[in-house]
Amino acid sequence: MQEALRQLMDRLQDTPAMVITDLHEVVVQNHAAQVLVGPQAGLTGVRASFLFHWFTVPATRDLYPPEDHEYHSRLLVSDLRAAVARRGTADPAGRALVDHLLGTSDEFAGLWRAREVKVRHEEYKRVVNPALGTLKVTCNSIVTADAAQRLLWFVPDDAGAVRKLAALDPAEVWRDTPGPAFGLFRSWG
Repeated sequence: MQEALRQLMDRLQDTPAMVITDLHEVVVQNHAAQVLVGPQAGLTGVRASFLFHWFTVPATRDLYPPEDHEYHSRLLVSDLRAAVARRGTADPAGRALVDHLLGTSDEFAGLWRAREVKVRHEEYKRVVNPALGTLKVTCNSIVTADAAQRLLWFVPDDAGAVRKLAALDPAEVWRDTPGPAFGLFRSWG
């Protein structure tokens, strides 16, 4: 993880925050982010990418309301397209992820063929949390100069939600769901 992002993460102890790569691989999450969206860090290869889970593990989509799925699919693919363009087509990690998703997800393949590229800005999301229900959050980001990593932090509309996130144990919140890393582990905590 880039040092500037580590320094910022250290200052966001009460705010849900995480660092991801341009391929949507979670590098690190603080406690509040693990409670809000589930533990997602620590995987390798194509399975490290949120896009892998979004397009191949249906339970991943339970993190957002069904009516928001199309929006997230389009945004994720356009963001990946921008990352692959920056990295170049010879990049093994980007190429492996795209090839895997093209071979396993018709939805991804259709969106990839559409060739949309969008710049991400502040966005509003609705996150479905097993303990707290549907939370409206503002998702902010800071991108490193090389665009290889970004710090995401989530500001809930309900100010009281931050205290609730701090008081909860991610293992308890996500225990009866498909689990961390979007269903790859059956039992944990």
